[in-house]
Amino acid sequence: MEILTFTFHENALKVFERYPPRELDDQRALVSVLATQWVFACPIRVYARKAATYSYVFGFPPDFDGWENKTFCNNHVCHAGELPYTFESTWINFTDAGRRVSTSMATYWTNFAKSHNPNQPVAGSLIWPEPNVNKSYLYFQDPLDIRKDYLKDNCDFWDKIGYKTKRFNL
Repeated sequence: MEILTFTFHENALKVFERYPPRELDDQRALVSVLATQWVFACPIRVYARKAATYSYVFGFPPDFDGWENKTFCNNHVCHAGELPYTFESTWINFTDAGRRVSTSMATYWTNFAKSHNPNQPVAGSLIWPEPNVNKSYLYFQDPLDIRKDYLKDNCDFWDKIGYKTKRFNL
């Protein structure tokens, strides 16, 4: 609670209630979720309202043994976890599902680099929603999925209390 009070001052109790501790000891997973939503995911949503952005979430946990002793990335997606898939890394022995995700990502990214549209010239398995249409985003998993309102309730919470603090001007 001390870290929350230091960081969020008058909003510390609201943050604590929104993100209650799940265990008695190790809070790294909870802090990771809170920080990711506060610093990255929810502010990006604010930006996306003001600019044309193709939105996506990478939700495919690594299906290869490449993290050595970094067990915190086992069975869930870590920051930049999509990079081996985006670049179709040939030195990684992907599962069939991982190869499909990798091929999809490489196709969409290459299309966007060529045409400023991830859906052309080569068609993907789904049409990536146009920017700001129905708050939709492409969810990279196997199979791909179109979803709406990413983290809506939590991001609405952060939008309401704000992203700036007295200690950090984010």
